[in-house]
Amino acid sequence: MYCVGVCIVFELCSSRMCVLQITELSRDLEKELEQSKVLKMYAEEYQSSASCKIAVLKENVAKADMEIAELDKLVDHVREVMRGDLELVKGSPQLVALLREIEGNEAPQIY
Repeated sequence: MYCVGVCIVFELCSSRMCVLQITELSRDLEKELEQSKVLKMYAEEYQSSASCKIAVLKENVAKADMEIAELDKLVDHVREVMRGDLELVKGSPQLVALLREIEGNEAPQIY
């Protein structure tokens, strides 16, 4: 009979411990869920901010591409004008240097 009484007390203590453990685990779970919500909000804010920055960068790249295309047209026009009047270019060392810079390896021999 002693064993039965001890076993019942042990079971009661075990049950209380289980309840305490479950309560503690439930609190831990709620804390983790709250932290998860906070992290999710942070990630969403970060993603939104990154998306905005990416959009700005894409716009800047598109503008830069357009500017480069316009500069290429300008350089091509300068090249055509200078090739059209090589006698004038020959008279100026600065124009000769400019044409050589524009033409790169394809520069005609102008002296």
